[in-house]
Amino acid sequence: MRRFRALGWMFLVTFVLFLLNKGRGYYTGPSYVMLLAAGCVWFENWLGARTTTTPRRVGFGLAWTTQVAGCLLGIILMKPIGAIHSTFWEFRSEVSGDLFVEMVGWQELTAQVADIYQSIPESEKPKTVILAGNYGEAGALDLYGDAYGLPRIISGSNSYWHRGYGDPEPEIVIVVGFEVDYAGRFFKSCEFSGTVTNSDHVKNEETTWHTGLYVCREPRDPWSEMWQEMQWYQ
Repeated sequence: MRRFRALGWMFLVTFVLFLLNKGRGYYTGPSYVMLLAAGCVWFENWLGARTTTTPRRVGFGLAWTTQVAGCLLGIILMKPIGAIHSTFWEFRSEVSGDLFVEMVGWQELTAQVADIYQSIPESEKPKTVILAGNYGEAGALDLYGDAYGLPRIISGSNSYWHRGYGDPEPEIVIVVGFEVDYAGRFFKSCEFSGTVTNSDHVKNEETTWHTGLYVCREPRDPWSEMWQEMQWYQ
């Protein structure tokens, strides 16, 4: 095991860097595989050094019990097996932060945006894109967008920004997840077109903050310039 000690230091340094930069807990997830393997090898060697069968049996029993309990706990806390707004749902939402609530209403959001897109004249649709405020909204619209006939989804959030704004440059933008004042920095005209809701009445970022949906026209500057100002990290 001594020759693999560097892997332990690699994990520790990476973990500390993510911790200091307030990274999400799953960022270090891939490194757990090597830690689990190292722990299994150590545990196997420890059991092999026992001179009687009783410690071995107890050790194997504890190992399997721990693994099964960990799997069950993970399923209970992270899988959607409770009704929305139930006590269990509220408990899991508290434990997992925004992971559950932010996944509620994706198809409804896509349908709302699709209705707005369909209201745009046919001659203007080829020049239209959808600008999403965060990667959750962009991902939801990307996931369900084809089924609703949506145009290109763009966003300045995280790595979405690197995908660009498309060619030719958009002339009409359906804005999702922004305040109208922010959109007005980039477009001369922004028309209110709806409010984001979900039938489960779950409060999440989409239904609590930046709830308005807008159709914006007349970009104030070339997209190559505006796009540099639309990059943000979440």
